Amino acid sequence: MTDALDKDLNDILEAAAAWHTRLDLGTADQKAFERWRDADPRHASAFARMVGTDATFGLAEGHIDSEADDFEGPVRVVDRRRWLAGALVGVAAVIVGGGSFVALANRRVHAETTVGGRANVALPDGGHIDLNTDSRIAWRYDNASREIWLERGEVSLNLPAGDRPWRLHAQGRVIMGLAGKLNARLKGQAVEVTVIEGPGIVILAEHIGGTGKLALAAGQSVLAGKDGGTVRALSDETMQTVTAWQSDEMVFTGQPLSMVVDEFNRYLSRKIVIKDPSIAGVRLGGRFNVHNASGFLRGLNESFGIRATDDGQVINLTR
Repeated sequence: MTDALDKDLNDILEAAAAWHTRLDLGTADQKAFERWRDADPRHASAFARMVGTDATFGLAEGHIDSEADDFEGPVRVVDRRRWLAGALVGVAAVIVGGGSFVALANRRVHAETTVGGRANVALPDGGHIDLNTDSRIAWRYDNASREIWLERGEVSLNLPAGDRPWRLHAQGRVIMGLAGKLNARLKGQAVEVTVIEGPGIVILAEHIGGTGKLALAAGQSVLAGKDGGTVRALSDETMQTVTAWQSDEMVFTGQPLSMVVDEFNRYLSRKIVIKDPSIAGVRLGGRFNVHNASGFLRGLNESFGIRATDDGQVINLTR
């Protein structure tokens, strides 16, 4: 009898592990999972154990929290396992009341990076979001839609096709599509959107009465503000300048030093300041590592005689 019970428990644990893996990879049938989970209280308990075990290994590196829509507390994410740490709360509730796992999908989950940081987040549908330096993203998935909010910084989204549309909300605009890969970056009161791969997207005003409807295909970009924007096709060279950050690089093709410094400062806690206005227009080209500011400053001195002086608060550039 004991052997039979042990075998039954082992079978349940194996099934829980399989569901855990499928959900983590975004390949699970949500309704099928719910049927299995609700069929026996031991199923929910075993699944909670699996999530708890996986989450434990990620807790030392940081955390990600599931939050109600009206809560905006700071959360930082380093890797995908933190989603599991947040999911543990929802799964534990399943043991008590059943059906609470779906409620997890109806809450916003936040992830953010610090200055100089990067993160990759796996979404429930198998999609991925890469967060650039000093960025913050939120998402909420339910049975009707996939909603994502860009709250700060820059992200690359790789979103699979599905039976629900996805919508990215940013600076009063809604970017909508079925699948594809795009880059989105907040710039002042506008959002710069670039379609890298896929069938294309549509950008609308967030609120009724807003102006400007834009359609983008792969290889096109737009800086969308409250009055719309102009869609432009990007050359392969220009596309590299948009996506280089995903390899921890910046690519410049003759931009002025003032713009290059602005880009570097996105990754630096101690900022670079151009103290001599006469050097702001110096044109630069090349590929730079975002984590090698010292090499960049050394190159300025060797090529243009521009000196960098650290006063303890900022790095001043003069000639």
